[in-house]
Amino acid sequence: MEGVIPLCRSFDTVGPIVKTVDDAVLLLSVLTGNKPVHLKSKPFEGGQLAILKGTALNDLQKRPALAFEESLKALSKFGFKMEEIAVAELDSALALSSLVPTEAYAEWRDEIEASPDVMYEKILQRFLCGREILASDYLTATRDLQVFKRMYVNKFSEFNAVILLTYPILPPIFERLKSDNGYYVNNTLYLKKYSNCKCIKYLCSYSSH
Repeated sequence: MEGVIPLCRSFDTVGPIVKTVDDAVLLLSVLTGNKPVHLKSKPFEGGQLAILKGTALNDLQKRPALAFEESLKALSKFGFKMEEIAVAELDSALALSSLVPTEAYAEWRDEIEASPDVMYEKILQRFLCGREILASDYLTATRDLQVFKRMYVNKFSEFNAVILLTYPILPPIFERLKSDNGYYVNNTLYLKKYSNCKCIKYLCSYSSH
């Protein structure tokens, strides 16, 4: 996390974006300081994969859904066994809406209060939500999240990895984001939902390969 501008330190993660698996391998070797893995010399040996049902797969657009299905078919050819799993704990964790805005506002409070006009208005409002949240509510949500994390890990302990598509929608049109409030709100809801889904996995220190 060194050099990364923080938003919410309990949830912040570094997520490189690359074009190919080979690029991902090379970048991972740089981040970890290890030698790159030679993919062709180490074929997949199969394993147990879990596919998140429910929130994670709701409201898929056609093209992302088709790409996800093709990916699952490719994995099955390598001997992976896949099982769809519904995780009520994930929905419960996503309902803890006080965590991110509280930390985000605490992180940037001085800058926001000194120059609120510098921040994009719609983003500013999301940050300011954290100002109104009681410390008791934040601490309760933090405690509840720890419980959900343990339940999540126990449920997936028998699997080698959890499969989650990158995003359910295509990239938004920037000009429309600025002029269409409904379009903007819909996009941010997806952003929040999918970011939190992934953060729950990272917080659980659940290793996927």
